[in-house]
Amino acid sequence: MALRRLENEGVIGEMASEALSCMGGIYSQRRVREELIPDLAERFKAQSVDAVFLIPM
Repeated sequence: MALRRLENEGVIGEMASEALSCMGGIYSQRRVREELIPDLAERFKAQSVDAVFLIPM
């Protein structure tokens, strides 16, 4: 995996121990704004994450 290689080479810092993903359709922008994003932000904060990759599938 490219990110793991960059981590091993010291190009980037340590990767978070937990990966987060979401699946399914987004039917309510309000729920994304009021529920999903705050939950993800709290989980990132708990892992001391500085940056994230958002990849649409």
